[in-house]
Amino acid sequence: MRKKSLKPPPPPSEVIAYTASTSQPPHDTSELDVAPSSLELPPYPNAHVEQGQQQQHEHHEHQQRRSRRNRDRDDFRTSITPNLLTTDLLVDSDDGSFWNLAPRWIEDVYRRTARSVADSSTLLFGVEDDREVVCARDEWMEEMEDLPPGHGAADGAALDDNGILDELSSFGGTETGRLSQLTERSVKSAVVRVVVLLALVGTGIALIVRLATTTSTTSHYNRVRFKWSSWMDHVRDSRVFQKRRSRRYLPMKTRLMLISGAEVFEDEMSPQHRALLFLSDGDPLALDPNDATTSTQLIQRYALAVLYYATEGAAWNHRIYWLTGQHECGWQFVVCSDIQEHANLTGSKNVTTEAVADGTDDVFLSAVDADLGLGSGHIVTGLQLYGMNLRGTLPRELFTTLKYLHVLDLGNNLLHGTLQNYQQLLYLRHLYLISNNITGTIPNAMVSGLINLKTLAIGSNQLSGTIPVDLFHDLMSLERLNLEGNRLTGSLPDIFESGTLQDVRLGDNLLTGTILPSLLGSVGTRPSPITKCDLHGNLLTGKLPAVTNAPELKFLYLNDNKLSGTIPGDIFCQGSNLADIRLNNNSFSGEIPNISCTMSELQLLSLASNALTGSIPPSLGNLMPRVREIHLFGNKLTSTIPESLFQPPNLTAVLLGNNALTGSLTATMFSNANRLELFYANANMLSGNLGGISTAKHLVKLRLEYNRLTGTIPPMDFPELELFYAYNNSLTGPLPAESNWPNMRKLKLSNNSLTGEISLGASSNLEILSLNGNSFTGSIPSEIGELHDLKALSLQRNRLFGTVPSEIHKLSLLEELRLDSNGFSGVVPTEVCELRKSFLGIFVSDCGGSWPKITCSCCTECF
Repeated sequence: MRKKSLKPPPPPSEVIAYTASTSQPPHDTSELDVAPSSLELPPYPNAHVEQGQQQQHEHHEHQQRRSRRNRDRDDFRTSITPNLLTTDLLVDSDDGSFWNLAPRWIEDVYRRTARSVADSSTLLFGVEDDREVVCARDEWMEEMEDLPPGHGAADGAALDDNGILDELSSFGGTETGRLSQLTERSVKSAVVRVVVLLALVGTGIALIVRLATTTSTTSHYNRVRFKWSSWMDHVRDSRVFQKRRSRRYLPMKTRLMLISGAEVFEDEMSPQHRALLFLSDGDPLALDPNDATTSTQLIQRYALAVLYYATEGAAWNHRIYWLTGQHECGWQFVVCSDIQEHANLTGSKNVTTEAVADGTDDVFLSAVDADLGLGSGHIVTGLQLYGMNLRGTLPRELFTTLKYLHVLDLGNNLLHGTLQNYQQLLYLRHLYLISNNITGTIPNAMVSGLINLKTLAIGSNQLSGTIPVDLFHDLMSLERLNLEGNRLTGSLPDIFESGTLQDVRLGDNLLTGTILPSLLGSVGTRPSPITKCDLHGNLLTGKLPAVTNAPELKFLYLNDNKLSGTIPGDIFCQGSNLADIRLNNNSFSGEIPNISCTMSELQLLSLASNALTGSIPPSLGNLMPRVREIHLFGNKLTSTIPESLFQPPNLTAVLLGNNALTGSLTATMFSNANRLELFYANANMLSGNLGGISTAKHLVKLRLEYNRLTGTIPPMDFPELELFYAYNNSLTGPLPAESNWPNMRKLKLSNNSLTGEISLGASSNLEILSLNGNSFTGSIPSEIGELHDLKALSLQRNRLFGTVPSEIHKLSLLEELRLDSNGFSGVVPTEVCELRKSFLGIFVSDCGGSWPKITCSCCTECF
């Protein structure tokens, strides 16, 4: 405790002068008008005798005061509380002399308390222990006992004969009354402080709620909530918390050091140390680290708490359900099993003897194994934290303590770092780490020895390097492998002869080489159990192996590679359960194989963007009763379109563009296409009129551009049609005024021979209208202003005349306006030019030359 220096006592002459002659304290002689030698003392008869009697009397009074101090000491310990030492009591008095009256021990405690106010500890809990008050008082008492009577008050002020309580005489009344007044004032001050503190807390909470409810984006709300939650976590782990560490702290730390090591606890902000504080001081369960019956639960709560802090649990989507007083099996997304049930699980390895294979025989670490067969409690067997906004790196305690995990699903989060070894999770069956930011390579021994592992999903990360062959040596139960969406290189590993793989996803990587025959069951006599093979988006070359023994194959994705050769015919019939075949964007050549079997399960067939030749076999429609989509665009197919192609009743999309197909679109072709939504036949050599297609009333998108179609556009009753492209044909006649296409958004009929006036019909949702390169006459209809969604209007190279209608200014979203090569005259309205201030970036008209037809001050290009 810091001791305040006392002013030395004045010389005896000054004391005598002060006592005998005046009630004022002595002054420095330098302030007097006369010399010190001229001062005369009052005469005292028998000065030595009276001085001795006076000293004896003062000594007697000093002994009485000491007795009163000792008697009052216990009363002070019980009567004065920390609440007495408030800032309201310790302000200066009216005459500014409070510190001349207050005892030094009160001043000392006050200054100590004032220094502590900067910490949240004193702000939240006040003075921690009354012993600080008592010790400060006792130190001052001891100093005062060694001083002569009348000395020792702060700043040299003398004490009276009534002791400590009389020093507070400015409060008036008896000793009991003065204490009562002090206590009453301290209580009032404490109440005021509590009310102010609650008001501040309430204001803060209201502000945060206000921000959370008025924010326009979820991300901003998450940032506000994360800051508040992080602050609350900081308060819980702050010095206040550490000062109040329970008796469990050191034993708990000693135990947990055997799991995580001593180094991690040196950093007070490490996830391990924060988890230690939670278990020792913040966990409502207050588990005893020396209690063997709860050691399993303690281990589990520690591992989960470390995971919580290491992955910024304050930002989790459901953080409120973690680190509570209930059993950890009650925390949301934590799956537990009964210990007795878990002990009955079978496996080829003795887990009870191998679970503690980390080089230590500590009883604490083997407690989980010892609990097997006890039939009481629960053990954590699953963590399903998919999409919970976890961020950071995964702590190793997750894999070294929760050794009985069956399911670990941490997909679709913001985790980073590298892959670790999961060899100690001997019971692990499903590992999901997809859609994170994990980098590095795949360790050779990542899942070594996990004979129960069925699912390994680490796709959609940033992994690089090759796929290690040793990775799969011990995975005798592996059924699903997902490595797609990474940066893996090298060739495909020969891992498909295990006889267990059913779902292989290696797409969107940089894999090279050829497709192994064993992948599709072409090696050996045992049927391959594979149901899905996804290798799309790689750099694979060579031919497609035959599918000879894969009866369960349903999904075959080999698109976007560099495969060549012909398509084997047995790919359709050997895999009778095939539902989705994607071979598009390769270099396959030859003809489409004729199907000789019924593919009753096929729903999508994509052979687009290859170099296939020949005609479309009629069997594509006849023997595919459930097919929904047929993609054949971007090849070199010839001949006519078989009518059988449209026979499947569930057909929704037929894409035949960019080929060399001939013939016409007949009515019988679309008579059964009751569900057809997409029909692309653009960039072919089709001829005839459009009459036959009018029976497909559920069309949504129709593309027939770049053909040789003739005739007029028939009235179309397409209530769902959104896109109609028929430009660059030889269509004639006017626009059908009675057409019903209320949902039309993109209409392109340019470069035909259409005539008559422009009729918009029921097409108020148009976004793109291209009628350029025709022979339309008349003026632009005023109804053009009702097309509020219009973004592009192309009417150039027609025979239109008149003035530019001012109604165009209503097209507030217009970006492109082309009116050149027509007969417009006059001045472009100012209202139309105002559109240049918004989105209109292209405005072309006949405003150029020596004799311009139209006057335009806002056109971007003039002809």
